[in-house]
Amino acid sequence: MGKLLMTLRERTLLMNSETIKDYGKLKKLIEERPTIKRAEAKNLDLKMQTFFRNMYSKVLKQAASEWSSNSAHPVDVIIDEEKTIQCQLCHQPIKNICYIVNKINENELIVGSDCVKNFEMNLGKPIEKLLEDMLKTKRLTILNESCNNIEDIINTWEYTLENFDVLIPGYLEKEYLELGTQIKKNYNNFIEKKNKKKNEDIIKTIEDLLEKREILIKKLENYVKDHKNDKYVVTRSMVKWLKQKNKHKVIKWLKSTGKVGMKTAHRIGEDNYLQSLVDDLNLKLKNTNIKIINFTPNYKGRKGYIYQYQNNLKLFCSYSNFLLESSWMIFNGSLNEDYDEMKNNLLSHSIPHQDSYQMVTNMLFNIIKKLKFSIHLFDKDFDQLFIYNNETDKYFIMDNFSSFINKNLNLNSASKNTESRYDSL
Repeated sequence: MGKLLMTLRERTLLMNSETIKDYGKLKKLIEERPTIKRAEAKNLDLKMQTFFRNMYSKVLKQAASEWSSNSAHPVDVIIDEEKTIQCQLCHQPIKNICYIVNKINENELIVGSDCVKNFEMNLGKPIEKLLEDMLKTKRLTILNESCNNIEDIINTWEYTLENFDVLIPGYLEKEYLELGTQIKKNYNNFIEKKNKKKNEDIIKTIEDLLEKREILIKKLENYVKDHKNDKYVVTRSMVKWLKQKNKHKVIKWLKSTGKVGMKTAHRIGEDNYLQSLVDDLNLKLKNTNIKIINFTPNYKGRKGYIYQYQNNLKLFCSYSNFLLESSWMIFNGSLNEDYDEMKNNLLSHSIPHQDSYQMVTNMLFNIIKKLKFSIHLFDKDFDQLFIYNNETDKYFIMDNFSSFINKNLNLNSASKNTESRYDSL
């Protein structure tokens, strides 16, 4: 038997295409001699011989271009290993099914993926991708019958931890994430058919892992219930603030215990947390000459504590510096001989509050009067200081006096960078 001049799938494609209407002789030849051999082509008239030699492949390509996938149902996959259907182009049994429609005459055909590839039909996406997606959808449908909502559970596995009101400590987080890794591996193996295990075996494994998940979720809920009212427990709001500031290293430290400690106290700037420390700090400072007046989220663009020193001077210190110097009183015992060092460092990081500018002006007067200068007037409304030179009988005006105070007045000579003191804790 010699090779056919036109294969079965070529003939079927042409006869269902609009292009064939322009080639009457070709249509007649297909109808009358569908199984003509290549060797018999020499018996055709010269025009038809020339046509097959030069134009047939082009006409076939034109016919193939008329077809696209059925948008409502582009592909299907038969999962049952014993079932197949017949391709309407080549009549071979197929499991990977493509539903194609003619864009001109609306004829429809059910064909196999090999025929689609053979004619290089453009189905919008590569046929392999279409079939792969369809197979995943079908296998997911099977899995979902046994494991309800399994896809959402897999996709939101890590986010479940973020639904709790407090930070889940590392040892519980690790247990939960490791379980997630196991179930995702089995899920992907089933959906993508990556191993030879029976479907029932993989489904049973996933079901067992989901039962373990329910038990672990209950364990996490009990942890939250037992610790949500603990002092200095890490709240979800604190974690959110740390993530916004890209302080992921601090979150990692906090996970070791689930609570704020001396190493992390000054690194968290969430407002509710900072406000919650005021009473505890004041309790420790009760018998000292320092008292926190209030926490402020915005003093001249900075977040921190306004406190009173020696019963009359009001000062401001950023929360990070204030807690760096003082949080040990909360997390490391009661007030002791370290107080003087803390006070000196705290003052070195503080600036006068605007309510105390007049007092600071008086302090400045006591300094400059030895230099034959005197303060004539401080205009708070215009932020100007008028200084009189006793020798030259001239007045000088200092503009932006508050900025000068904040930048140049050192409340304590013990100024130094103490951040490194806790880095190794």
